Amino acid sequence: MSGPGLSSARLGRIEVALTALVAMIALAVAWFYPVWEGYLDARCPLLALFGIPCITCGGTRAMVALVAGDAIEALAWNPLVALGGLAAIAWLPAATLMLLGLLNRPRIPTVLTTAARRTIIGGFALNWGYLLVWFRG
Repeated sequence: MSGPGLSSARLGRIEVALTALVAMIALAVAWFYPVWEGYLDARCPLLALFGIPCITCGGTRAMVALVAGDAIEALAWNPLVALGGLAAIAWLPAATLMLLGLLNRPRIPTVLTTAARRTIIGGFALNWGYLLVWFRG
C-alpha cells in the first residue's frame, strides 16, 4: 500500500495454506450438511431466547444454498455469510496458484484506516439490519 502512515505485509505461504484449508473445510461442511443435518439441532440462542436473529443467523442455510449452486438463495438467507462463502470459493484457486508460485501472494494492511474500519462495521450493521427485517428462519 502506498500513502503516509500506511504499512502492509505480504501473506506468508503458511497463511495462504491455512486460509485455503479453512475455506475448504467450511465449504465441505456445507456440502455434507444434508448427511448430518438430522443429528444436530443447533439453534441460535439469541433467536431462541429473544426472537431476534443474530448476525450469522441463516448462515448454514446460506452456505448450503451456495454449494448447491444457488447464490441468490444464499444471499437471501444471509448476505454477509454468502459473500464470505463466495470469497472462499474464489480464494481456493487463487491460493493454489499462490502456493505453486504462479501468482504473487497479496499484501494486506497491518493497520486499518478509519474509513476501512467504518466500512467493515457498517457492513456488519447493514447485514444485521437486513436480518432483523427479512429473516426467514
